[in-house]
Amino acid sequence: MNKIQSPFWVIVRKEVAEADGLWFFTPEYNHSYPGVLKNLLDWLSRPTQPGVRESSVIWGKKAAITGASGRSAASFARAKLTELLDFIGVDMISTQVGMAITPEEFETDELVLSDSTKSELKNQVQTFLTYLG
Repeated sequence: MNKIQSPFWVIVRKEVAEADGLWFFTPEYNHSYPGVLKNLLDWLSRPTQPGVRESSVIWGKKAAITGASGRSAASFARAKLTELLDFIGVDMISTQVGMAITPEEFETDELVLSDSTKSELKNQVQTFLTYLG
């Protein structure tokens, strides 16, 4: 007997609804976040009660954002993602971390974190955990 699988978005909505917080890690593509992330957030922002925006599973969730790209350290993607998350009712911490990836790291697919970046991430983790309560 075959087990009927729930659509992906049903599973993700359930997981998000049960989560204490969400942490978005994003690359930057052409000064924005990836389309697949936008699609996911569109699904999560759909109301569970028709016409009531605040009934979406992501409304009121606490979140953090970290990004990685070239010299911009994902500043454009993080700004646009912040704008979208704010619009769909996500409650974000103000502390964000952007990581600038060198051309060598792009070529080798190996990200080496500097002590400074490690310290920023550690601070972001502590801030986020405190924010979650």
